[in-house]
Amino acid sequence: MATNAWTVHYVHEDPTSPGELVDAGTQNLTFGQNGELTNDNSSTAISFTFGSGILAPQNIYFNYGTGTAEGGTGLDGTSQYASEFAVTNLTQDGYAAGALKNINIEQNGIITGIFTNGQTRIIGQIALAKFAAPTELTKIGRNLYGESYSSGQPIVGAASSGGLGRVLSNTLEISNVDLAEEFIKMISAQRGFQANSRIITTTDDLLQELVNLKR
Repeated sequence: MATNAWTVHYVHEDPTSPGELVDAGTQNLTFGQNGELTNDNSSTAISFTFGSGILAPQNIYFNYGTGTAEGGTGLDGTSQYASEFAVTNLTQDGYAAGALKNINIEQNGIITGIFTNGQTRIIGQIALAKFAAPTELTKIGRNLYGESYSSGQPIVGAASSGGLGRVLSNTLEISNVDLAEEFIKMISAQRGFQANSRIITTTDDLLQELVNLKR
């Protein structure tokens, strides 16, 4: 084949001779200089014969992605490295596959993932920001503040470095209670209590009148 051109061979077991492979068909792929798929003949089905030849041949279409010749990017499916070959080094650590079970956040903002197989891995780090004039930040609400012209642009960096603070997990630095909302709830509860008190007073007056009528 020419440069950046590949032939894909499909084989399957011979239904009449177990253990023997027979050629089912081929398809050609061509790629650009940057590894993007340019063209393919995936519109042609590959015919496979299964079940000792009893079943009818099955036509299977393979989707390699949308090549540039079809108006695509050529990168949404099969692609080619922009080099002659690549070496992959595989290692085995003896641990089974694990799922993320919990996370731990350290004071420097590093997020450590704890997995079900007992392994731990650093999966990220929380960045902090400081401002030249933090008192000039724009209050957004619910203890949230935003950048303003007077505060200056944020200086972002890792926690516990460059004059930035620490990250304390499971800790509230300042109360996150909305005072206006809580005052509204308190006033509503007070009004409800007053209304219930008046109902009790009215009921007592009615009972007193009934007692007087009996006399």
